[in-house]
Amino acid sequence: MTDPAAILEMSKKDLVELYANVLHNQEDIEATIKAIKDELVERMDTNGEIVGNYSLVKAKRINFKIDLEKAKELGAVKPAIDNSVLKKLFDKGVKIPHEVTSYLLIKAVSKKE
Repeated sequence: MTDPAAILEMSKKDLVELYANVLHNQEDIEATIKAIKDELVERMDTNGEIVGNYSLVKAKRINFKIDLEKAKELGAVKPAIDNSVLKKLFDKGVKIPHEVTSYLLIKAVSKKE
């Protein structure tokens, strides 16, 4: 792990390269975590157990496979604010209470040689 104090001394180029390396490592770590979890689930005989100082619990989530029309028939649709419409109105000058959140997007670019 990079010393946070060292980050303050790095150039923008070095910071972006560090970001890309850490992001790659994060992807590797997340893949490893998934493989470990999958293996632990396979080895569990029950839905929950204690292993060392850790509690393992098999959780389930239902992901419904249904289209909007069927959901409407079942009364399972609720109204929601349409942010894209609000953005268009705001861009035209309509005064709408809001706050702005800033964030940085970093993407790799390929250089054509």
